[in-house]
Amino acid sequence: MSWYSVKSRSTLTVPSITAQTTPKKTSTTTVTTGTASSKSSTASSSASSTGSAPDSDSLRKKSKQSDERQVGEMRLRLWYSLDEVLPLCHYEQLYTALIASLNQQPHSTSMVTLMQALNIDMETIARPLMKIFIHAKQIRTFFRLTCVDYLSGCHDVNTLFRSQSMCSKVMYELMKFVGQEYLKVSLKPLIDLIYAERRCCEIDPSKLKPGDMVDQNLRNIMVYAELAFSRVVDSWHRCPQMLCEVFSELRSVVSEFFPGREDIGRLALSSFLIMRFFAAAILNPKLYGLRKEAPEANVSRTLVLISKVLQRLANCVVSQNPLTTKEQWLTPVLERLSDEEHKKAMITFLDSVSHCEEVENPPSSSGSEKSTTTGLSSQLTAEAPILLKTGYMVERRAGSDKKRSFKNFIHQKRRYVTLTETELSWQKVKEAGSTDGKIPLEPKGIFTLAEITSVSPLTDSKHSFCVATAVAEVHFQASSLSEMNEWMIVIQKQQRRHMMLASRPYNQADRIPEVDLERELALIHNTLQKNIDKLCGWKESLE
Repeated sequence: MSWYSVKSRSTLTVPSITAQTTPKKTSTTTVTTGTASSKSSTASSSASSTGSAPDSDSLRKKSKQSDERQVGEMRLRLWYSLDEVLPLCHYEQLYTALIASLNQQPHSTSMVTLMQALNIDMETIARPLMKIFIHAKQIRTFFRLTCVDYLSGCHDVNTLFRSQSMCSKVMYELMKFVGQEYLKVSLKPLIDLIYAERRCCEIDPSKLKPGDMVDQNLRNIMVYAELAFSRVVDSWHRCPQMLCEVFSELRSVVSEFFPGREDIGRLALSSFLIMRFFAAAILNPKLYGLRKEAPEANVSRTLVLISKVLQRLANCVVSQNPLTTKEQWLTPVLERLSDEEHKKAMITFLDSVSHCEEVENPPSSSGSEKSTTTGLSSQLTAEAPILLKTGYMVERRAGSDKKRSFKNFIHQKRRYVTLTETELSWQKVKEAGSTDGKIPLEPKGIFTLAEITSVSPLTDSKHSFCVATAVAEVHFQASSLSEMNEWMIVIQKQQRRHMMLASRPYNQADRIPEVDLERELALIHNTLQKNIDKLCGWKESLE
């Protein structure tokens, strides 16, 4: 028999039970699934007989009820637990003691520090303490003190913030609590796109299935990895101010223990924000509230690969270590995302979110051809769209095979192709051989990114691909396979990016959820109550 919390099953609703007493009480209900009638008791009980012969309507009604009862069955096992939450006045002394512990010297003797020595799961106290100090507007001070305590006993940079310390738990819980909307605005459009398209991205030779196209899969994972990278580094301005302030404290404390080592400060920030927030949410979108349903097998594999690429890239950037070659099949993707432009974009992102002051101008590396892979902070509504990629290709005829091959053989139409943030266009070159950028061009065609429905390779022509809309298509032939792949990846990335921007959720990333102070204090009180014997023992030993 499997056990589930009722909160995790949206199809089943069980009313909560609240005791009508003076203390505020909350209840939790847990459900198990098995087999029993799925209808309510009223559905299985028919009207009592009155002694008269049943008419045709009642027979039809009984027959319908009998059919409904056979739809399915489940067995429910229910129980509830009551947590007594007293009025706030009963917790005033506890609240005052917690706030005062921030100023106690030495801090190792404070109430908060002593609680960490209890033999309990650190999460039990980290989450309520984090919310209590948010309510008291002391979260920066609280995190700084826990961070100093941790770094005072940590001397190995390679294991920095990897243990389940109070500092790590507080940061993790803070990002989930304050950054939930930030995460949704940043990643949900991408996750929804991956769920909807269900494209195969498997490139591990040991896991390929018969019929899998490795080249197509490689292009798919490159496009998704590019989009994930862009969604992360472009999100700096959405990061909640409270998180920026705590990230600033993190880097400040690290710099005190490791002076002159900016790379260690970025490493510490990356270990939280990239590894345990963005990459973890991509790996498990259901756990982080980005999707209600678990992904299918192929979607799950895609998410694993994207998460792995993002983690490896962040680690390579902040640690200044070369990319490992443990998984050779992943090398093409990692090499594409580990060039200087991507490294600069990641560093700029980490520096931007760890500054408390709001930056007036967004960090951007747009403007060069290679910056198409970053897509940094560019808006679709800009008056002068930035050129993302330009180059020469041959336009090929679209039509029947015989007619197309004959005309393509006779007419090699060289086109100057341009991709911006809003459209793909191609022009006729009037003066052949001129490459100074001022050659006369005659417009021949244009597709807006909103119109493009697919970008796919052509199997009957070398280094060629098709860009299609609902009413038209154009075929281009590149000079090489790598050039064709580059064009396809960049066009697909910008087309999908346009789709995500058009369907992005309302930005409430800086909204801080409300804190139920009474409940959080009750959780701390209950923890202390359960460990009262140990606390009394400590007190006696000191006296």
